Amino acid sequence: MRRYCKKLKLTRDVLRDGYLDWLASESGKKNGWRVAREYGSADALLAEIEREIRNRSLAFRPLRSYDKADGTNGKVRHITVESVKQQVCDHIAVVAMAPLLRARVGRNQYGSTKGKGALAAKRRVERYIGRYRYFVHADVRHCYESMSTHMVSGILRRYVACPWLLYLCDALLATYGGCLILGSFLCLRLAQLVLSFGYHFTEGLGKVRRGRFRSLVGKMLWYADDIYLFGDCRRDLRRAVGMLAAYLGDGFGLRLKPWKICRCDQPCTIVKGRKRPRAEPCDIAGYKVYRDHTVLRRRIYLHAVRAFGKFAKRPAGKIARRACSLWGYLKHTDSRRTCRNRGIASLLSQAKAYC
Repeated sequence: MRRYCKKLKLTRDVLRDGYLDWLASESGKKNGWRVAREYGSADALLAEIEREIRNRSLAFRPLRSYDKADGTNGKVRHITVESVKQQVCDHIAVVAMAPLLRARVGRNQYGSTKGKGALAAKRRVERYIGRYRYFVHADVRHCYESMSTHMVSGILRRYVACPWLLYLCDALLATYGGCLILGSFLCLRLAQLVLSFGYHFTEGLGKVRRGRFRSLVGKMLWYADDIYLFGDCRRDLRRAVGMLAAYLGDGFGLRLKPWKICRCDQPCTIVKGRKRPRAEPCDIAGYKVYRDHTVLRRRIYLHAVRAFGKFAKRPAGKIARRACSLWGYLKHTDSRRTCRNRGIASLLSQAKAYC
């Protein structure tokens, strides 16, 4: 077993790389001004972090949390807010662990990394839908809450050989209350690291048929805690998901939500007087992907249309920005064709002028 970060030393350059990574992130752009207000300067903050890591006395302000309803699906999520210092330490830890994350996280593990967002995942699913007959969409139940910090710390100790980096991760994990939390950049990448074991386990699943090894899964894509497996054989997909569920449950304490095998290769047609059922779409990151077209989820589509309707009645900067952001969903799907009769194209140019 290979270990990573063996020769990584605690230097100001390593800390500054993490700080710059935080500044470039969404949280850094939003809260960067607080560094000068709370610590005087970025150098003072990094000096404090370096001193406390060397003395093994790293301390953070208490976490704040609140419940937030997701605007697209109505789910209530428990969001945790970290202090500026802890946010910077999150990015320092992730930047320092970059060799481990690059080596372990799978090629088709999407979400939380640059270039592998919702749009890239949608395009890859469109490619797989066109090649295979069946797919399975499985979802990890309470993904973050099911990942204990003790289990995650054990994984890091197996693969990370840098003492100060292990201390930094342990100090951050100790503030989470026993499990990973929503709202932490470090938890986002650590959850991806934990799920990578299931990813590589699924890669190796197969059977020997007529003297040759054949994979149970044709292609797969993992988007955050959503798992999409594609193939041409129902039995092989059912077996693969069952083995994956047992592996995640026994090794990591994770459970999958109820799942089913869906057919994606045939439209609704009439064969010998009988109506064949319509192929089911692959629902991923707000998109519904069919073999011949892609549309938005109904709720997101209605949000977009209503946003443009509100802007038409009462133009304002806030609603204009919301309409333009939702247009990003529409323009990459066939749902944009239904917007022509609503005059959204002309409204879009007006909304851009307000942004």
